[in-house]
Amino acid sequence: MAAAAPFIMAGSAVVSAIGAMNSADASAANYNAQADAAAANATIARQNAASALAVSGSRVDADRRKSAMLLGQQRAALLGAGIGADGSAADVIAQSTGNAELDALNEGYSGRLQANNYLNQGLMADAQSGAARQSASNAEDAGFFGAATSLLGGAAKIAGAMA
Repeated sequence: MAAAAPFIMAGSAVVSAIGAMNSADASAANYNAQADAAAANATIARQNAASALAVSGSRVDADRRKSAMLLGQQRAALLGAGIGADGSAADVIAQSTGNAELDALNEGYSGRLQANNYLNQGLMADAQSGAARQSASNAEDAGFFGAATSLLGGAAKIAGAMA
């Protein structure tokens, strides 16, 4: 039985090393899956940012078209009522024009804020992806070191038993 002890110790060291590598591989796969999900979230966030800008641009254009029609109707109503387009009427038209442009600018600003929010989410997701990839690499390194430790420890026990 004593002659078998070194073989049992060697087998135990090999099994421990394989276990360390398998555990590291599982951890690395988990971290890589997290990294892939975070990278996909970053892509989606950037797509959402582009979409927010496009929608905002369309809304700004629609607001300006609507305002132009309303301002035209306002001018026509003033002229139709015989008020004319000067004096107080001109002030009303100028104020309405300014308000309409301010509405369009606010819509554009809102869209840019939303797009920036999505871009920030994308940056955070990119950072999460990078951190998860680094964790996967660290897990793989830990697996190699764990396997080496098991094998060296087993070799030391065998050497001790044979001395």
